[in-house]
Amino acid sequence: MASLLTMRAVAPLAICAVISLGTASLGWAQVPEPEPLIPEEDAPTTTRDTVVAGRDGDMVNARVGVTFNQRSFTLDSTDAGLELGSSLYPTLHIGAEVFPFNGDEGFLGNVGLVGSFARGVDTTAIDEGGVLRKVPTRHSQLDLAVAWRHKLADSLWIQADTGLLLLDFVLAANDFYSSTTYRAWQISTRGVYTISPRFDLQGGIQIFPLVGLGASEAEFGTGSSTFGASGHISVQASVVAGLYVHAGYQLRAFSSSFTGQGDRELDAVVTTDILHSLSLWTGYRF
Repeated sequence: MASLLTMRAVAPLAICAVISLGTASLGWAQVPEPEPLIPEEDAPTTTRDTVVAGRDGDMVNARVGVTFNQRSFTLDSTDAGLELGSSLYPTLHIGAEVFPFNGDEGFLGNVGLVGSFARGVDTTAIDEGGVLRKVPTRHSQLDLAVAWRHKLADSLWIQADTGLLLLDFVLAANDFYSSTTYRAWQISTRGVYTISPRFDLQGGIQIFPLVGLGASEAEFGTGSSTFGASGHISVQASVVAGLYVHAGYQLRAFSSSFTGQGDRELDAVVTTDILHSLSLWTGYRF
């Protein structure tokens, strides 16, 4: 009788133990085995050395250098002709582009200000009817404009500018000729194309739909109509970090038609003013 009672007491405990072991075994079997560790690939890094000017939308782009210029000016009228020419002379050039909202989404993120200033001195040779005179001349130029840029692709940016151009060829005091000054509204567009990790190609055109000649207009007429245009092409090479070098060429031309007789009492005066410029400067962008 005692043995029977003992077996009845132990049996439930044994059953519970078997169930617990089975449950534990089943739970152990369901635990997934740890997967082998796989080394993570190094995250790609981008350095400034692999970014080309214009691709990443810089906030500030400042430059300084020289431009070498050659100017030719011709005048035709029913009474006389005039030819004016200069040698290849240098001017100091400084410029900057600032996009204060760079990185912001929307229209303002692509809006900025651009400007440049150049000044140099040359001796201009003036040929009038076989009489040759040489006059020291100061060349100064100021560009100020509002710019908008847009990224069309990883390798291509476009930019449009509109603003003012002040271009002066100021002759030293003499008894024969006055200075030539241009006050123009300019509209320009340009593109920046990546041709390699360190080099980019730039090109653009510029027109001057409204041009005033200031005080120099009185020399050849009582009124005038002037139109101007220019084109440029350049190459930029990244050196290190934000530093780059630039080399380019620009051709700029103005054509003016005068009405009435000015101080020189000439009829039907038409002038053509052409300026060739080779640029070489260094810059920094960030």
